[in-house]
Amino acid sequence: MNAYHIALGTSILVSILSSFFANWFLIKRAATLQLIDRPNYRSSHSIPTARAGGLGILSSFSVGIAVFFLLAQTNMLISIVVFLAWILAAVGLYDDIVSATPRFRFSIQLIVMGLLLCSIHYLSPAVWHNNPVIKYIFIFFVFFAGLWLMNLYNFMDGINGIAASEAIFVLLAATGILLYNKIDSVITPSMLILTGACIGFFVWNFPRAKIFMGDSGSVPLGFILIFYAAYTAVNQQLPPVLWLILLSVFWVDATFTLLTRVFTKQKWHSPHRSHFYQILSRRLNSHIKVVALMWVYNLFWLLPLGVLAVKLPSVRILCLILAVIPILIADVYFRAGRLND
Repeated sequence: MNAYHIALGTSILVSILSSFFANWFLIKRAATLQLIDRPNYRSSHSIPTARAGGLGILSSFSVGIAVFFLLAQTNMLISIVVFLAWILAAVGLYDDIVSATPRFRFSIQLIVMGLLLCSIHYLSPAVWHNNPVIKYIFIFFVFFAGLWLMNLYNFMDGINGIAASEAIFVLLAATGILLYNKIDSVITPSMLILTGACIGFFVWNFPRAKIFMGDSGSVPLGFILIFYAAYTAVNQQLPPVLWLILLSVFWVDATFTLLTRVFTKQKWHSPHRSHFYQILSRRLNSHIKVVALMWVYNLFWLLPLGVLAVKLPSVRILCLILAVIPILIADVYFRAGRLND
């Protein structure tokens, strides 16, 4: 074990512990800080619970990155991403407390995504810079995919443990594939540090939630994930289809539910609890079973498909289709987007 591994291990441990204690502090001071989520007709919980656990995740991620920077070295782009994530967290916290308007939230997200793409353009050496057509197609796709992932991650944070679980799975799967293929990516340490921050939060959020992630966590987390997807794609480290496969539980359910609400002329922008995972949690009367089923599906279906897509480019589209179909079937069967009982 060399100094680099010691620095990384220390940073991950610091991230886990700081997240654990930061969220413990938020739980204890939630009432004083006016960070209590009170149940309503669309809630999947029945008792008042602390929120804004995302502040604990992001602060511990920032501390872990700072420790790694002091002990080893980190990429300047990571620092910019952390700064932009804090802007989103601040807006999310404001929304958690006083409810910001959708226009204000979306305007900030537009600005942040624009700044992220500018940062990647100037700070990341990439082969597509020499091909303007590919470059602008990529920018267009990432811009709108980023806006959607930030918002859908917020939509999917509706039962105990689901948002943190998804982040932990996706981050560890992507990191594992990078390491297995001996790809030396400068973002790998930060992915593990963020995983640690999510683990520190997860123990307070599952199986019985004592704190929720809130808008201050779900939106920045979606933003950081789209950065990792964009960075690894633009540097030809991981194909974009891998991220689509790993995140398919979230984006397929969220997209299907939204489109259903639009086409059935519902108030699609209003709060609801008609996502497939929410309906299933009510049918099973358990958050634990839903999250456990998601882990089984992720580990034994999506992860093998993701690995296969990386190894065999010729079957990537097939792998993506196989990842999407089961979730689509579940959405249709449970009438996602239609039920709102």
